[in-house]
Amino acid sequence: MQRASAPIALQFGCDAVLDYTKLDFTKSNNHWDIIFDTVSNRSFGECKKVLTQKGVMINTLPTPSVALNHYLTGQVTSKTARTIWVKPNSADVEWIAGHMASGAIKVVIDHAFPFDQAKEALAASEKGKARGKIVIEMP
Repeated sequence: MQRASAPIALQFGCDAVLDYTKLDFTKSNNHWDIIFDTVSNRSFGECKKVLTQKGVMINTLPTPSVALNHYLTGQVTSKTARTIWVKPNSADVEWIAGHMASGAIKVVIDHAFPFDQAKEALAASEKGKARGKIVIEMP
């Protein structure tokens, strides 16, 4: 596992990274193949104008507007919105654990809290500013 450092996404092979707190990418002249919105703070309507012709917006928090936009835009354009649905199961956890052990999957830790600071870990998570995973170390 490695500690987060700026810009973290470049370490994992992204071609470009921008700071959404400093630049509104939906108002730029750039076009993106993929917009991966992990906090669902942008709508598909805002993003589709800066997607490439076959671009896709992916989010991790399903909303009715994303579902509706996915259905409607699928009828008239090749740009799409998708939601990643995650349902853990033991086979997937074993697969991930094996790939982590081999180094094929790298986990970035923002901060590790001892178990007796679980409240502080939750508060850090709720801020939404972590640059990696927040971990609670079990005794």
